[in-house]
Amino acid sequence: MDKVKSRSGSQRRRTTKRINVNCTPEHYAAIRRLVEAHGQSPSALALNTLLNVPLPRRRRPRADDDLMRQFFTELARARDALKPVEAEMGKSGSNLNQIAHVLNADRPPETVMNILTDTLQAHQQALQALELFIRDLGELRTAGMNTMGLELRHGSDDGDE
Repeated sequence: MDKVKSRSGSQRRRTTKRINVNCTPEHYAAIRRLVEAHGQSPSALALNTLLNVPLPRRRRPRADDDLMRQFFTELARARDALKPVEAEMGKSGSNLNQIAHVLNADRPPETVMNILTDTLQAHQQALQALELFIRDLGELRTAGMNTMGLELRHGSDDGDE
């Protein structure tokens, strides 16, 4: 008995008869396109068409284990890269509290301006790092979807095309 890898044990026990169909190369190509478009086997599509047998659940492509491992490694790196940005954003909030304290203490305007300038500069650097992080996450999202055999729908990538 020939071993068929893509069938489960119960399917091998139930499907014991085989029908071969002769076709032209054009018919064969058209059938392959239907198989790809519907994510079903030629047998499932033929049985559905000829006998109105319900199609099985759509087959999902298996993700490549090495690519998935690489994807999750990159995702962890991106998560770790966000930690300093989060800390910097927290510092910005703390600096704003210090500015409010200085303003309420009637400090000289030069002192307030120095604190404001330093805080604004640090905040802008944190925002730039955050923008880079968000871009990297978009690239990771695309890589992950490609790894799983999925495609991004146009317009769903937050403006990136």
